[in-house]
Amino acid sequence: MKAGAASLLALAMLASAAASPGPVFVRRVRFAGYDWLVKSSRSPTGPGGNRFSDAAESVFVDADGELHLKLRKDGNRWYSAEVALDESLGYGDYLFELDSRIDDPDPSVVVGIFTWSDADDFAHREMDFEFSTWGGQLVGKNAQFVVQPPGPDTMRRFMIVQEGSASSHRLRWRPGSARFESRHGRPGEGRAFEDLEPMYVTKDEPGWICSGPAVPPAGDERVRINLYLYDGKPPSRGEEVELVVSGFSFIPAASF
Repeated sequence: MKAGAASLLALAMLASAAASPGPVFVRRVRFAGYDWLVKSSRSPTGPGGNRFSDAAESVFVDADGELHLKLRKDGNRWYSAEVALDESLGYGDYLFELDSRIDDPDPSVVVGIFTWSDADDFAHREMDFEFSTWGGQLVGKNAQFVVQPPGPDTMRRFMIVQEGSASSHRLRWRPGSARFESRHGRPGEGRAFEDLEPMYVTKDEPGWICSGPAVPPAGDERVRINLYLYDGKPPSRGEEVELVVSGFSFIPAASF
């Protein structure tokens, strides 16, 4: 290739990169006493090759202090929504309260509550609550607990049928141990989802435990919550989707 052509190619690549930047986190919202950064991307990005909007129509906190994430259509494009906590909390108890049904998602929609580090160490320190049928691939399952990467000892899939719109989800993270728990209703009120009974630690402490070296050590991870499209495909029902997060709290492990 001639020098002039190479220079033109380099300029074209730079122009393309400038026109299609990766995700950015600029806008902030205040929810549950914490600052959260809102994800934005003009070009498809992970997860699932989605575009993310940080517009007030996509992510907002209402007058009651509840966080709303909306999967919405703007023009001819669908935009997903994601927020990331603006600090790393480390070991402790993470409690998430939802006020949206998550047991009958559009087959193309994924609700994710997870920890994430941009560094590659320990599979990005990713631990997930995920609610989806993954494009309809899962039959009789619509939820999973995962310590990444997924495997027989690091993932548990199950079926939930909600009683009302409220649910609570707790991650208890300790060195070498991660316990996941999902319940109907508000914390301490509702019972564990029925299909979780085989996973009970004890009847008083329902949940599923992943333990051993697969559990990442605390580091620079951040909590994230997202609502996105599996493989970036539009909702099969053609409808916009909203996730309402009514509460979040954290108790550090040193407090126990």
